[in-house]
Amino acid sequence: MGLHVISGDDRYDKRPHILDQLFDQLKQDPDCQIYYIVPEHSKFEMEAAILDYQCQKFNKNSASLMALQVASFSRLAWFLMRDQKSKQSVSDLGLAMIIQTILRQSKDQIRLFRRQIKHSAFAEQLLVLFKELLEGNVTASDLSEDQLESLTEDTDPRTADLENLKLAELRYIYQAFLDELMRLDFQNFQLLNDLNDYLEKSDLSNTVIVIDQYDFFSSQEMQVVLNLAKCCKTVWLALAVDEEILKSKQPSRLYSLACHTY
Repeated sequence: MGLHVISGDDRYDKRPHILDQLFDQLKQDPDCQIYYIVPEHSKFEMEAAILDYQCQKFNKNSASLMALQVASFSRLAWFLMRDQKSKQSVSDLGLAMIIQTILRQSKDQIRLFRRQIKHSAFAEQLLVLFKELLEGNVTASDLSEDQLESLTEDTDPRTADLENLKLAELRYIYQAFLDELMRLDFQNFQLLNDLNDYLEKSDLSNTVIVIDQYDFFSSQEMQVVLNLAKCCKTVWLALAVDEEILKSKQPSRLYSLACHTY
């Protein structure tokens, strides 16, 4: 068990090396289960690339992915927890409507944003912010001015009271949103937390994980990576950055995210 980093910038194609290791693993242990984790938008492309490489490597006209599954983090949760009772999810439009309902019901408590209540664009803007906070496991009580930069400008001492009121109202709306999500028991934002709970109690000692095409992770995703490293046979993390840059104390902006993840 453990986490292994595969470094090398985008000039080097790390995929053949990774796939050779995976196919050798399956040859030695056909019962081994492998998950190749990529961002949601890259799943189809990665599946096609793996199938094509498999055909070339074994000189076959066709190939199949059975013990090797390409998945995103959310799809990995489905694979591992498919026998458990699933919860409903709601679209972004539905979430924005929930926020708009909260705003209308809270008009007596909201002073600064009262004029924005009737505008759907304001609810959509709040949803973008709240999703970032949820992915970072930030609670309403954790909120600070730094975490609300997307909705606030540089604070002028003359408007400090106004900024404090803005922050207080955003905390109030965010807490009401969290309460409503809990009441409705939607799967949104809870899936990776559920996956983390599952991993903490699981033995996946015959499972190999590869994580590719990520430069950074949300707080929830990072916790998943750490839990996978504890319970799986091996976790390989491919980062698009050279080892020398990873060890540099002052990496360039181009590689700062990957170095921070490392």
